Amino acid sequence: MSEAAKIQDTLKNKSHKKLIIVLIIIGVIIVLFFAFGLSYIKRHFIEKEVDLSAALDIRSVDLDSIKKDNRILVVSFTYAENAKLIDNVDAVSGASLMVDHHDELQGDRIIGNCELLSSMIGSSVGECDYCSIITEKTYPDTYSGTVAEAKKEFDNDEDVKLRSEIPDLSKYDTVFIIYPVWWGTIPKAVETFVEQAEFRHDDKDPQYVFAVVSHGGSGKAESVSGLEKAAGIKLSAPVLEVFDDDTTEAKDVVYKWLKKISETKPSPV
Repeated sequence: MSEAAKIQDTLKNKSHKKLIIVLIIIGVIIVLFFAFGLSYIKRHFIEKEVDLSAALDIRSVDLDSIKKDNRILVVSFTYAENAKLIDNVDAVSGASLMVDHHDELQGDRIIGNCELLSSMIGSSVGECDYCSIITEKTYPDTYSGTVAEAKKEFDNDEDVKLRSEIPDLSKYDTVFIIYPVWWGTIPKAVETFVEQAEFRHDDKDPQYVFAVVSHGGSGKAESVSGLEKAAGIKLSAPVLEVFDDDTTEAKDVVYKWLKKISETKPSPV
């Protein structure tokens, strides 16, 4: 083989190797896109729909097994109730937002994951009171803006002021707290609420506190320890963790969690 032919053959082999490397890189990018990119786009840029009547068609659980004449409070903090969202409901998208298009009388309604989870719990346990944690400040109407605002709150250890009144928790036997995970822990608004709330520490008249966590893949992260430290309590049972995308179909998971609570002896706070 001539010297020129050898050089040509070497260049051809190098070209083939480069092509293989490029194809491998393209393959990796495609795999990463389908693994993470589509999920991100779906969660943050595509509207998520929910049929509230179907989502709240959940089986009943009697919590009087924990305590007779159980007085129940369901507390929730949700982005949808604390942000100035745009008027055009059809344009709303985000990891913690969904739209109900099925109410012909009231029209389209924006609802947050934690609000829906609290309604599922209330629908299952029956008679209960609800409490929404509402802040004095209004959060941005975009996901990225709210993420940045939450980061600033944590960086500055901000004492987030509440516009909503804190009910007298001592008069309730069972309290459910539903919240999203923000930057690996409880939102500052939830921290303010549980710090100021008066939980009942009475061996003769015990109180039970349970938590439900809405998350985008982190699970409960450090939120449970953050909640217990701020509230000065120990949760009465393991938390229920619900992934954002699974919220609309979470009624069976919520029911099973509540059923397990009713069948076991939870620990007082």
